[in-house]
Amino acid sequence: MDRLPSNCILDKGRTGCGATTLAIRQQGNAIITVPYVSLIKSKESQHKDILLGVYEGTGRKEILDYAKSHGTHKIMVTYDSLPKVIDALADEGYDVQNGYQLVIDEWQVILNSYDFRPDAMQGLLKSAERFKDVIYMTATPVNRKYMPDEMKHLQRVKIKWQDEHKLRLHSVKTSSPARLAAELCEGRTDEYNLHIFVNSVTMISRIIKYAGLKPEEVRIVCSKNRDSIATNQSKLGNAYRIADITDPVKPYNFYTSTAFEGCDIYDGKGLSVIVNDGHIAHSLLPVDTLFFQIAGRLRDSRYRDYVINIFSTTRKTENVTYGEYVEASEKAFKEAEEYSQRMNSNNDGADLAELYTNRRYVRVQDGRMIADRNMLNCDLMKHELQSVIYGNWRNLIDEIRASGIKIVKTEESNPEKPVKESASRKASFKDAFKRYCELKSAMTIFPSAEQILIEKNKPLVKTAYDTLGEARVISLKYKVTDIRRELVKASTVTETEKIIRMVRQSLPYRKAIPRKEIAKVLQGIYDILGIHRIAVATDLAK
Repeated sequence: MDRLPSNCILDKGRTGCGATTLAIRQQGNAIITVPYVSLIKSKESQHKDILLGVYEGTGRKEILDYAKSHGTHKIMVTYDSLPKVIDALADEGYDVQNGYQLVIDEWQVILNSYDFRPDAMQGLLKSAERFKDVIYMTATPVNRKYMPDEMKHLQRVKIKWQDEHKLRLHSVKTSSPARLAAELCEGRTDEYNLHIFVNSVTMISRIIKYAGLKPEEVRIVCSKNRDSIATNQSKLGNAYRIADITDPVKPYNFYTSTAFEGCDIYDGKGLSVIVNDGHIAHSLLPVDTLFFQIAGRLRDSRYRDYVINIFSTTRKTENVTYGEYVEASEKAFKEAEEYSQRMNSNNDGADLAELYTNRRYVRVQDGRMIADRNMLNCDLMKHELQSVIYGNWRNLIDEIRASGIKIVKTEESNPEKPVKESASRKASFKDAFKRYCELKSAMTIFPSAEQILIEKNKPLVKTAYDTLGEARVISLKYKVTDIRRELVKASTVTETEKIIRMVRQSLPYRKAIPRKEIAKVLQGIYDILGIHRIAVATDLAK
């Protein structure tokens, strides 16, 4: 495919397939609208020669200077700033609506964000209707029943890929997502960097605090616009600066929704983690759209098709079924339609903005009052997400499977509850080691909370497992003294240092010991290390 189709809704079929790059590189003028500034910065860094990014702070002069100095125009703009680009170009005589393809990328955000950005989303939809050539595209379309009415007349086109990518997911239910995410951070090894996607700056701050992460280890990508940067920075603390999506990756990387869609993250050993808290509504993410979007952010990772999802279910506060909610909402929408019709016919020239009430589905548009079905669809979609999908674990698992995601493991872990006996400090080495071997045999990248606690409370267990292996520990009959000697023997330190370490393990400190006993202990050490020497007590002085 050498260019994008026209006047359609394009299902890209997979994230990271290059459709946005094609919009930038294909022949002809294009205005590409995207939901977040971070996405623009990501693409700007890759296409500096031909792409102009327009967002908060970009003025009319920059737009016109670019237009005059480039024969073909490729302008990437946030949803909110689209009118600024259209007005600037049109005022200079450019035929924007007939001479440019309008590409609306990641259009699922229109509905996901409609309830708190209705003016921007409605403005985008209305602007699109005036373009001769428009394409809505995403790899993760929302359910057709929730699709904005302004799009439904367009043809739907889907790209079919011969090699289908199967997303694998490890699902972990917990009562404390932030604490469990912190335990995951504490258990991180150099084999992978963590990329944690959680739509709450407050939760990011908690995870960092619980895990004791240092500022130099952390990269945080969240909103930096003038309305939110001060609030977000105060939640994080001044030591943890807000980064750009193009900044170098760190061992611990955190992202809010500003980086969930379209951004390119390059980290060959990056591991994606999605954190949802049932008590924080805006942290609950649609499975059929955002799970796939997030998995696609890491472009070159060997773990790209593997995602860990840490979540808690919602706490139901009202005895209303989803069906009852739909019925009540449809009734409220019908009342909004009747109210709008009545006000439009009886206002006698009054300013409709002054007559506007706080009715949920009523808005003023083009001098008339309307009932906004997109707002209704947004409410229904989000209520289904909160009360049904995240209402219990079974529903969430069913939704994940229905979306085509392969679940490789499910578990439940509650950090604040008493630890299992095998993970407690009082557990015997044998019990802890046997349980550790069972947990390791699961062969998943994410260590369970129980495994992390065993490693924390019984560090010899992990050392013995990694260095000696399960079979050798069993052959030593789980005897700690013998295991410690084997570890010293297997170490890469000098022969003298090995002897010193074994002596410290075998002889009491600051206590008189008969010379005969010293010689006996030393001889045993020599034999273990394969040193052909007759031990005498005076060797200890060496």
